[in-house]
Amino acid sequence: MSSKISRPAKLFSFYNEKEENGENIFIFDEKLFPIFHTRPNLYGSSVNLTEGIEEYTKKQKFIHTPCNWDILTYINKTVGFSLQHITDHSDVVCYREFLRDLMLVRFGGTLKYDYVAIMYSGIVFIEKVQNISENIEIKDIERDYMERKFKIYCTNKVDKNSSTMSSSKGYYVTQTREFQRSNSKIKVMFTGEVDAINSISDSKDNNFMEIRVSTNNLMHILNGRELCNTWSKAYIAGNELIAVGITKNNLLKNIKLISLSDLESKLPSQISEIMEFVGKSLESIINACKKYPMKYIIIPQSCSSLRVASDEDIKTMNFSRPSSNFFQAFHSH
Repeated sequence: MSSKISRPAKLFSFYNEKEENGENIFIFDEKLFPIFHTRPNLYGSSVNLTEGIEEYTKKQKFIHTPCNWDILTYINKTVGFSLQHITDHSDVVCYREFLRDLMLVRFGGTLKYDYVAIMYSGIVFIEKVQNISENIEIKDIERDYMERKFKIYCTNKVDKNSSTMSSSKGYYVTQTREFQRSNSKIKVMFTGEVDAINSISDSKDNNFMEIRVSTNNLMHILNGRELCNTWSKAYIAGNELIAVGITKNNLLKNIKLISLSDLESKLPSQISEIMEFVGKSLESIINACKKYPMKYIIIPQSCSSLRVASDEDIKTMNFSRPSSNFFQAFHSH
């Protein structure tokens, strides 16, 4: 990683499970997190990563991400910190997915979703807009299943929850990262899913790693959009190591370890240019929220132009909103 660009800092690590009744379970204990195995004798036989997928695809209509409002509320309930303290005085609160997608826009892509932003207590919160009439694509569910099954296979089952297949449960980390602007810095707190702990890392802030699945060989994730996607997701979180399960006819045939630096030489843009683009985009969003402090700002997939959401937009859009528990925990004085 470039020494000129700040690295992310870890704030909170936790297990989250969304129960069928809508209740959220949070357990803040990194000791429960799965740890990647490096012992080669684990990989002696082929494993079918699609076994059981039919039942999984029937149940999984979306891939769950814990809501930032709920995360912050639970932290406040547990330790009693203020909103500014919990977010480490960040300017923006969002998801790692949003930052990754902004980076992909710099590579010529678009945001995967529309997003909305609103300012509360001086902090800009960014939430994705879900299309409730459109289920997640089957190919995304299948990839999610295969990668979850690969994670179980190549990690310690420290927690009994890690051996059950469901997108409604997972391991997460909140981190902060700073983006340099001409006259200031923008500090962002973001939440992302953790694949596994990197057992050979001695860093307290960056001790996680990515786990991916690739068909036939590594070229699937070393070219084009998949290269940019794999790199962006790992880079923004500061994950230096990526374990790739190589499959053939859905059977796990090999496991390759690649470092983030292996991907950087293949990128079509300089890292500094990518991060500058993300910083500019965040600055525009912050400025729009400051200009219209009581309004939601719509961030379209094209990222072409921001606009103020109308009352009708707010009624029809499906996105996570602050709960009464959040307002009770962080009421402004």
